[in-house]
Amino acid sequence: MATMLAVWLLVLLLPIVGRAQPAPGPIEGLRQELERLRQQAEESRRSYEDQLRRLQRRIEELEQAERRRTDEAARAAAPPPPAPVPPPALPGIRVGGAPLLFDISFTGDFVGNVGNDSRSEQRNRFFPRELDLALQGAVDPYMRADVFLELKEESKGEEKIELDEGYATILSLPFGLQARLGKFRPKFGRLNTFHNHDLPQTDRPNVLKNLFGEDGLSEKGGALSAILPLPFFSEVEVATLTGDNPESFGRGSIRTPLLIGHLKSFFEIGENSAFQIGLSGGHGPNVQNRRTTLQGLDLTYKWKPLDRPGESLILQAELLRSRREVEGDRLERYGGYFLTQYQLSRRWYAGFRYDWSQLPTERGSREQAFSPLVTFALSPFSQFRLQYKLTERLTERTFDRDVSELFFQFTLRLGRERPELF
Repeated sequence: MATMLAVWLLVLLLPIVGRAQPAPGPIEGLRQELERLRQQAEESRRSYEDQLRRLQRRIEELEQAERRRTDEAARAAAPPPPAPVPPPALPGIRVGGAPLLFDISFTGDFVGNVGNDSRSEQRNRFFPRELDLALQGAVDPYMRADVFLELKEESKGEEKIELDEGYATILSLPFGLQARLGKFRPKFGRLNTFHNHDLPQTDRPNVLKNLFGEDGLSEKGGALSAILPLPFFSEVEVATLTGDNPESFGRGSIRTPLLIGHLKSFFEIGENSAFQIGLSGGHGPNVQNRRTTLQGLDLTYKWKPLDRPGESLILQAELLRSRREVEGDRLERYGGYFLTQYQLSRRWYAGFRYDWSQLPTERGSREQAFSPLVTFALSPFSQFRLQYKLTERLTERTFDRDVSELFFQFTLRLGRERPELF
């Protein structure tokens, strides 16, 4: 009886249990449908991201193109840039389409002389004292060349062209040496290396004219120079020259050469001033086949305040001694000068020079001179100068006639501005 009851209960509950547990087929289908939808969503996301990236790149390309158009329009509207200025080392002259790689300059020095000096052939005249053509430049990294050709009036109506200087400078030698070879102005005293148009006065001091002539000492030969290893600037030069100068030497032979030595030192005194001292010596044969010895001392002081560019002061002095051997005698003579120049403004300068000199070949003769002057500089390339000079000469017995001279000087320069000489 109990067994039969259990069978009937089982028969009644089977349909209920079957309805409570659905078949696995529909669940798996739903899962597959969900996975398919998830894959479709992932593909759509990647597609949207790719489209966003393409759109971003397109926007950037359009922005770059717009910037290029804006820049081109700005360049088209802007004025053209100025033509480049050629460097000053190129003079602008061309040969075969290539520029000449050296400096060319021209200097004209015109002087008027009104006075009563019977010894001067140029008194009461206005004449071109020097027309100077300068060619200067580097030959190669180791050498430079300087050539100065002059057209000058020697006397009334007589003009000639001569080589004032023409030399090569070897820039780098062992032990820091430099060498000059050719015809040049050796470093003797303060003013010998100056051309006439670069002088701070119209004429050279009397002692220099008595010893070297109107144009100074210019000789053929060679020179070695060096900067000494000292805590201040100091330069030494030694020259071996032919000795053609007729005033003090004149033998003109390299077998018995003229020897020139020069030492100068430069000292800064604060920010606005400087001082230079120089020692010079020369020894060589003269026209009497004897010897002449020269010794010199030069001092220069310059004051130029940085905060006042239109004001400066130069004080300069030089003392020289000449010992000349002649037939049966020896002449020992002295001379010197003192000059000052004050810059009143950017263009105006006032100066004064005092000369005292014993005549090198006349025993018991001497002279002194007083020279006030004024200079008006239009620019570094042109200037006017007015100078008065009163000279008193004394022979063994009496004074010669006083010589009064009034100089008018006009100087112009074409080409590169030369550096200011200390």
